[in-house]
Amino acid sequence: MLVVVTFILLYCISVTAQLTANFEVNKTGGCAPLAVSFTNNTSGASANATYLWDFGNGNTSTIQNPGAIYNYEKPYKVTLTVKDGTLSSVTTKQITVYTPPLADFTATPVKECLPAIINFTATSVLVNNTYTWDYGDGNTERNYYSSVTHTYVVPQTASVTLTVANAYGCTKTIKKDNLIKILPAISAAFSASKTFLCRVTDAVQFNNTSFGPGTITYLWDFGDGTTSTLATPAHTFNLKGTYTVTLTVTSSEGCTAASTQNDYINVDNFNSDFTVPSLICRGSDNTFINTSNPAATSSEWLVDGANAYYYYYSNLNYNFSIAGAHTIELKNTFGSCRDSITKKIVVNEISNLQGFIAGKTSNCGAPVLYNYKDTTSSAIKWEWNFNQYNLNDIQATIQAPSFT
Repeated sequence: MLVVVTFILLYCISVTAQLTANFEVNKTGGCAPLAVSFTNNTSGASANATYLWDFGNGNTSTIQNPGAIYNYEKPYKVTLTVKDGTLSSVTTKQITVYTPPLADFTATPVKECLPAIINFTATSVLVNNTYTWDYGDGNTERNYYSSVTHTYVVPQTASVTLTVANAYGCTKTIKKDNLIKILPAISAAFSASKTFLCRVTDAVQFNNTSFGPGTITYLWDFGDGTTSTLATPAHTFNLKGTYTVTLTVTSSEGCTAASTQNDYINVDNFNSDFTVPSLICRGSDNTFINTSNPAATSSEWLVDGANAYYYYYSNLNYNFSIAGAHTIELKNTFGSCRDSITKKIVVNEISNLQGFIAGKTSNCGAPVLYNYKDTTSSAIKWEWNFNQYNLNDIQATIQAPSFT
């Protein structure tokens, strides 16, 4: 009987339930404000069990499946205490609210004339950050680069917004109102009353067609070591030469533009010339090449005092029908300046062909050998062609050849 009682007591002790506090969270970390839901998974508790939650944020709860909101960036210790009669069990877990990224940026320049290229640089450059830019002109951009450039194409005052997101998905946004001032374009442009000056003492008047916002100041560089700050200056160059002129304009808003015209003003620095073929024969085409420097505004050719109309790209193509001495004159116009050059040439007479004789060496049929001889007394070079099917086939180069 004692054995049976002992067995019953041991059995009762072994089946007594163990109280174990436990819970699950729907998220263990995130960005503030972080809302977390808790699911009570306590085992071994009776219907009379009580639950006490300490969320670590200063708040507590006694409901079975509560929720909490975490507003500050730090780790939180969450404790669940379960009591069931004389039994008690405690468990803890950690919730982490991550630090959001820094959001700030600089822009350079903050005032610019069109076309305006602005450089933006975020101050937060952590790995895996993403940057979303709203440039205030209807254009947005998202990438992983902390430094970007943007081109504004219309005048405006733009507010710029940057949103930075870190690897945890936390975001921070900053907006800078009326940060970028985009002004209308500034342009430097000019022309001259004439670009060829016939004499060193001649003056040239410059016409300024620049424009831009605000009050504009001007700086001329005439390329001869002198400058001017007048809007539309007149200038006299003291030395013969070709000059590059630059106009730089600056507005009161800080915008600058420049225009440079290379080799723009020619001061009595032109020369007329042309090449003559080394051999000119009557009845042949000859080309006289205009080598004037610089290129003339217009050119006119005269042969023996008469206009020659057969010239192409300022070069003269001419066929002389009469042998002997001739004159070639080239008249050039450089702007309003006139210049000319005349050269004497000799047109050589061509050979007076007197024909050739031919005789066969046999009266029998082919093959037959023929002997030929040119009778032109002044000839010194010959080219014979015996092929009626190919007139370019040169088969002999002596005065008296033979051909079979």
